Amino acid sequence: MSLYWEERRDMEQVLFRWQGLQTLEAYLKPIASHFYTRNNVLIYVTGGSADWTINEQVIRLEPGSLAGIAAGSQVEIIHAVGFGLKGWVIDFCQYEVLRTDPHGGELMRQKWSVPAEGPVVLDILAKDEVGEQLEQLAFPGKGRSGIEQELIRQQLLYLLLDTLYKAAYSGEQTGNQAVKDKQIANKAADQAVLNSIDYVHQHYDKSLTREAMAKLADLSPWHYSRKFRAMTGKPPLEYLNQYRIFRAQERLLLAGALAQDVAKQVGFEDAYYFSRRFKQFTGVSPKSYVRSVASSRICVLSATYAESLLALGIVPHSVLVVPLLLPEHQRKAFERHGVKMIPVPQYMIDYQAIQAERTQFIVSPMISEGTRRHLMTIAPMAIGFAADMMGAISQLAVLFRREREAERVYAAISAAAAEARNQLADVIRTRATVMVLRVEPFGYRYLGAHSFGVSRILYRELGLTIPSVLNEGQGWFNPLRLEQLPLANPRYIFVENRITEGEDNQQSLQALMSSKYWRQLDAVQNNRVFHVETGLWVNGCGPIGHAEILRQIIASITKQAAQ
Repeated sequence: MSLYWEERRDMEQVLFRWQGLQTLEAYLKPIASHFYTRNNVLIYVTGGSADWTINEQVIRLEPGSLAGIAAGSQVEIIHAVGFGLKGWVIDFCQYEVLRTDPHGGELMRQKWSVPAEGPVVLDILAKDEVGEQLEQLAFPGKGRSGIEQELIRQQLLYLLLDTLYKAAYSGEQTGNQAVKDKQIANKAADQAVLNSIDYVHQHYDKSLTREAMAKLADLSPWHYSRKFRAMTGKPPLEYLNQYRIFRAQERLLLAGALAQDVAKQVGFEDAYYFSRRFKQFTGVSPKSYVRSVASSRICVLSATYAESLLALGIVPHSVLVVPLLLPEHQRKAFERHGVKMIPVPQYMIDYQAIQAERTQFIVSPMISEGTRRHLMTIAPMAIGFAADMMGAISQLAVLFRREREAERVYAAISAAAAEARNQLADVIRTRATVMVLRVEPFGYRYLGAHSFGVSRILYRELGLTIPSVLNEGQGWFNPLRLEQLPLANPRYIFVENRITEGEDNQQSLQALMSSKYWRQLDAVQNNRVFHVETGLWVNGCGPIGHAEILRQIIASITKQAAQ
């Protein structure tokens, strides 16, 4: 095996170097369904099946697949069978050998370009020994020196790269057009099956047979069923029936419809057969479902909604959380009630993790149409709850038949607000102005007085006063120029240095603190500026967080008023 992989473009010589090895499960665990590859990777699949989109190129990964993906590629996991893929991920980098003298040279790291037209090159390896060697490298036994291990790594890396380069250039160099034609035909068939699945999602209430679904994809029923199962993990009719039952569960819960009416609405002509299939999928009859759903494996896509469910006496099975923004009171509440926290990056949803938890019902805030369609294949769901806690509690209470519990929650919130007003009576009576200023990477915003969350607490529950020049802001957080600050000149300022993954507000914060407009404010000169956390004041305004926010407001304002 040659030490170098040579590409004869302008006689340059390049070297590939092994950087690391991990299981595919470990590689995918900390990331969501959308991610960017940080390094060049070779992915070798030993089990499972999935469709990925890589920089808008759709590929199928299945046992034996070997994929080379360049650093910085955008990846989306479209469909995964079962609980995802099994296999190995090799990180590697490319160096150019700089010939500076006849006796040797130095290395310069280069960007690796995939040897194909698209962002990924894919081939199938029918070699069991590859997986065995990777496992031995991941879990080395005794008897091999470090040098031996390094040689094996490099040999295996070049073997895999050799396979990919030959696959990329096979049509050009060997004239193997038949192989390329077969790959194109397979991709076309895969896309046809995906199109038929979309059709099922839109017309599940119609009469559909396996033959009709196969005809949509222009495949034989046998070929269609094989590809369909590889993509979804289920035969076509079982998948269709499960999707119908999901939609039936939603109708029973959200609309309160009768079972026989729901059966026809979701594509079952026979109400008895519908009831039998419903119980087979859910474990309960349609009549018992509404009473049982609160104790099922509920996954909540908003930590604030999960907090509200706990206040209503409903313990969800799992909740998506952004660790950077998770307030302490929510973390403690979830741990105390045994709610599994699924960590996700900000603004992302981990479909595989939701499915792996065997989720039986999904509670979600407003989401995109594409996200909604994807989640509808995992479990029945309810979406579109109010952004404000008070409205969301009412809606959740109606959904899960917990209206009495909601009344108790509202009574506790009202009592806490009344007590807070008593403690802030002098500040409220004198109409001292209060402002919440948000610092962002590219500017500043202020909390409007006519919105929800902390806005409702400050300006409606407590009756505090916003500076008159800011009263017209109708948004949640409204744009603010620094030169507007002296016109507002609030008596009390709460500053939220907004936390956002991957962004840094320090430059904006320093510009604010050094601004002449900031320094001349009454609140700044008299030490009435209070810093608050995004996690609590923005993401944590649920029934428990409400009490904590009130405590912070009272402690900050009354302490300064006493001074």
